[in-house]
Amino acid sequence: MDDDEDICRVCRSTAFPDRPLFHPCICTGSIRHIHQDCLLQWLRHSRKEYCELCKHKYTFKPIYSPDMPNRLPVRDLLKGFARSITSAVKCWVHYTLVAIAWLGVVPLTASRIYNCIFAGSVKVLLSLPMDMLSTKNITADILHGCVVVACTVSAFVCLVWLRVQIMNGDMPQWLMQRQEEVEVIEPQPHNNDREQEVNEPEANDGEVIVNNNNVDEVNVPNPEIIHEEPIADEVQENNDADNINWDAINWDRAADEPTWERFLGLDGSLLFLEHVFWVVALNTLFILVFAFCPYHLGHFILLSVDLNTYVVATRFEGVLTTLCGYVIVAAGFLLAHAALQITKLQWPGRVFGFCYIILKVGLLVLVEIGAFPLVCGLWLDICTLDLFDATISIRRDGYLASPGTCIFVHWLVGMVFVFYFATFLMLLREVLRPGALWFLRNLNDPDFNPIHEMIHLPIYRHCRRFLLSVIIFGITIVIIAWFPVKLIGYCIPNFLPYNGSAQYTSPVGEFPLQLLVLQFVLPGLLEQGHTRIWLKGTIKLWSKVVGGMLGVKSYLLGDDEQRVILVPDDNNNNEPAENAGIPPLHAQHGVANEWNMTQPYTAPNMFTARLILLLCSVSISLTLVSAMVLYVPVTVGRFVFNRLFGVHGIITATGDKDMVMHELYTVAIGLYMCWLAVRVCFLLSTWAPRQWSAVRSKVVDVISTGVKAIILSVFICGLIPLMMGVLFDLVVIIPLRVPAHQTPVIFLWQDWALGVLLFKLVTACLIFGPDNTIKTAIEEAYNQGLQRMSLKTTLTDTVFPVIKTLALCLTIPYVTGHIIPVIFSTNETLTAFFYWRTYPLMISCASFICFCIFEIKQFQRLCDRIKNERYLIGKRLIDYEPAERRT
Repeated sequence: MDDDEDICRVCRSTAFPDRPLFHPCICTGSIRHIHQDCLLQWLRHSRKEYCELCKHKYTFKPIYSPDMPNRLPVRDLLKGFARSITSAVKCWVHYTLVAIAWLGVVPLTASRIYNCIFAGSVKVLLSLPMDMLSTKNITADILHGCVVVACTVSAFVCLVWLRVQIMNGDMPQWLMQRQEEVEVIEPQPHNNDREQEVNEPEANDGEVIVNNNNVDEVNVPNPEIIHEEPIADEVQENNDADNINWDAINWDRAADEPTWERFLGLDGSLLFLEHVFWVVALNTLFILVFAFCPYHLGHFILLSVDLNTYVVATRFEGVLTTLCGYVIVAAGFLLAHAALQITKLQWPGRVFGFCYIILKVGLLVLVEIGAFPLVCGLWLDICTLDLFDATISIRRDGYLASPGTCIFVHWLVGMVFVFYFATFLMLLREVLRPGALWFLRNLNDPDFNPIHEMIHLPIYRHCRRFLLSVIIFGITIVIIAWFPVKLIGYCIPNFLPYNGSAQYTSPVGEFPLQLLVLQFVLPGLLEQGHTRIWLKGTIKLWSKVVGGMLGVKSYLLGDDEQRVILVPDDNNNNEPAENAGIPPLHAQHGVANEWNMTQPYTAPNMFTARLILLLCSVSISLTLVSAMVLYVPVTVGRFVFNRLFGVHGIITATGDKDMVMHELYTVAIGLYMCWLAVRVCFLLSTWAPRQWSAVRSKVVDVISTGVKAIILSVFICGLIPLMMGVLFDLVVIIPLRVPAHQTPVIFLWQDWALGVLLFKLVTACLIFGPDNTIKTAIEEAYNQGLQRMSLKTTLTDTVFPVIKTLALCLTIPYVTGHIIPVIFSTNETLTAFFYWRTYPLMISCASFICFCIFEIKQFQRLCDRIKNERYLIGKRLIDYEPAERRT
């Protein structure tokens, strides 16, 4: 073989008359050429359509039979079209059946079975089969059934997960101790029985010799025989078990891997009908066991103690009665477990104990996630009544008018407060001395597992924790909410109350901009990294100043001296301990420690009195800071809006009445203005010690980045959302809201706010959708960052194409709708119709044209498939040709 002769990269052989060499990709050198059969074999193995080195996609030219006509016969086209239509109809029918089964049958049966069970009437139970076929209130029943199915599925998943957690080594100590006691007291065989058993020869055990009835002196001349027979017996038993478990009918189904597509029926099979039946049966069982029985048990108990009237007055009689039933059932399981342990019935007692643990964890989760945030939200609302000029009677009337909405809003507010309060505590732990907050659980501790503690710790400890948490959070809410509001009302009488509502006729609509502020402004401010750094610096500075004045700086920030540390005991008492750094030894086995490792500190004289003064200082500081947060941003925001829209607020389009701005917007604007001022001061303090050249270069970089951000914001945050909002208003909202003979009024503020939400939704769909040029440009701009981003590339590749498309969608219908009335001299009604109905008509026509183009491409694919099925005899690999040669 000559060195210059071309060879295949796979088989390393030269070209043959029947096996020529091809160069199908950009690769050069010794790996340039390849045989077609070698390439096909490698593609089947790698399951790729491109070269793994140069990423060039291989292309093949179809080779058809010589007798193929120039045009396909109409008969072949009709047959192929009929096959495609049949396949599409089958697919449509199957997916429609799947959708009806999972989105219609399952929730509808769950809802009506739920209503039938809780109706408590034999007549309703007998009429259940006919009720299943009724179409009365079918939409409401399906929505209600979706909630029921979601609850049952969630409960089932949580139950299975909790069982796995408990069975995989998370068993409570008291339940494991009972099991170990059973294993210890298990009766052993008597010595005489054991000696008799040893003396009796077994079948075919002539090789075993026992001397003087002593097991230790057993002589085993040939131990291999002893090891062979048990193995053979074990294999035989396993084979017998396999023969017993073997199913000659469904053995192929057992080999199928369970997937969501197979379970839901998206794989094209009808096995999902069996799954639908089992889901309906499980829903019925869950409703009966986990809803019906606890509800009626709780109802009976409440009637027995004459508390049912008070429960009904809360408007949540069903939930509270069911929870009462669950508490009674949990107590019954615990008592049954204790009684069966006394009577030596270990296995049933263990089952009752296991059920008690599951109910205990479920109830504690409801208390931690449901009751506690609700209590915080209610107390926060009570403490801030003066902030919104409200009273208890107003809140009571609102609750009676809509109890579900009221409870949900208070729970949501309490959940947000608990989240940010926990975030602030974690920030404190990063600044203060380890061990200073020993009385609070560390959520950053990797060993902290709340479910683990719910399983192991007794109920009285959870009740004590709940009461302590309620007291701590309640006092904190009073300090940061009630005291500041009273202080502001006393010092600045004309400042309060906040304006909590705005008129819907305002050019700045209430709902879109509130949603805009909640989606962008406040999260963007709270996620700023500089805000976290400033808070940590402020806390550290306050700890140094106040701690130094009170002599507890060592307790707050620590020092190098290792004298005395406080180690919390089981009773939450503080005991001085020597040998700093020793962790508490009283932690329970298997329970995550609530206190981190402590750092030593110096305990001064009158330490308890100093800590009391420290707590008073913390309260005063929190009150002043909260008052400043409630006053300064709102004042700044009101000042800005007064300069923009006038002293009295925003004037309506008619000019009849002045509108007052919602305080949510003033708070948002004020917070950002204050943040910007603090940021500027911080930058000036940082740049002051540097030389003028460094400051000048930094100023230039900041100015260039700021100009770039302003230009991008004008297009991305201003022009594009405005165009999208106006287009959506013209295409969808105006045809539905305004009659054809009337002239609509377009509010640009509302359209811009709506366009921002639409722009966010479209961007999310592009990011999570298939690959395209706009998605690639967005990802590249995001990865580069604002400082390294090429403004020209971003504008030309991403922004301007979007603006051009939106501009065409806005201008072409406008020009067409204004030209037609001039040409045909229409009356006023037709003129108004063409002015405002051209947008939906032309957008619909454009959508129809795109649909037709798509169908034409599908028809071309159908023709190609028919040709390939009837006349294709092979494919030939095509060599790669550079663009210069092709041109």
